[in-house]
Amino acid sequence: NIAGGTRAEEWMPLDHTPLDSFRQTMAINFDYIFMICRDAAREWIARDQRGALVNVSSVSSLTSAPWHGPYGAAKSAIRALTQTMANEWHEFGIRANSVLPGAVATERVMARVIPANVVPGTEQNFTEPVELANAIVFLLSDLANGISGQSLTVDRSLSTKFCSGARKSRKQLEAQ
Repeated sequence: NIAGGTRAEEWMPLDHTPLDSFRQTMAINFDYIFMICRDAAREWIARDQRGALVNVSSVSSLTSAPWHGPYGAAKSAIRALTQTMANEWHEFGIRANSVLPGAVATERVMARVIPANVVPGTEQNFTEPVELANAIVFLLSDLANGISGQSLTVDRSLSTKFCSGARKSRKQLEAQ
């Protein structure tokens, strides 16, 4: 289950984040996970079918998400909800796990990030889409039968060097 993301205009300190923006970010990154998984589990339970779910969270759920707090909160909520799914549905043979990618080198991400922030030669910190897909396929496969309620980080070690950046000074904010 993958969708969501951040919008360029939502990168700001929490004390500047409008409630409507917070709610939109939560909805696109979290609400659909609940609805899709609830409906799938309900159907599998009714049919007495086993199943496996993999929800896409983010390395932004691991600690804090400076300057994109609503996104980090939504992705943290996915991890917690996935563990609850694993707990509640294990008796029906339903496994639930999450993957935590770093910055995935999609066309959209690369178009927005590369020109603005990346130092040439450091692109290796970006997770390739196929690397994320391989982790998801593994968690959905019979090879992962004993794995449920877990989070697998797929980030080429980005989370080991994640930096938060800095808040703009009053002068910088006034100059905008």
